[in-house]
Amino acid sequence: MSDSLTAVNIANLLFTLCLIFRGILVQPDALPDFWIFMYRVSPVTYLMGGMVKAGVANARINCAPIDLLNISLPSANGSASFCANYLADYIRTAGGRVLNPNTSIAGEDCVFCAVTDTNITLQV
Repeated sequence: MSDSLTAVNIANLLFTLCLIFRGILVQPDALPDFWIFMYRVSPVTYLMGGMVKAGVANARINCAPIDLLNISLPSANGSASFCANYLADYIRTAGGRVLNPNTSIAGEDCVFCAVTDTNITLQV
């Protein structure tokens, strides 16, 4: 019986080490340099990474009100452009989306969400 208890304790220790070095309990940048190899050799790293990517990849992100950027339209010679036209070059380069693309009133802000889907954060 003591052999089975020892085996359970060792398995529990190994599982805990896998969780710690996977980046679930401690982020990889917070690990000491000596232990970063455990992050790379832990099989749970690749298992969890694959499961997370398969589960949440290609999902659309809706920004919370605190994450939205309000951008004022500049007025060039008294005429303002549409939000979509004004931010088109930026969106082509950095991504994101305008929530009110047809706004053209100089006093009203463009509402911009910097992230459109989960692939940006997952780096798929």
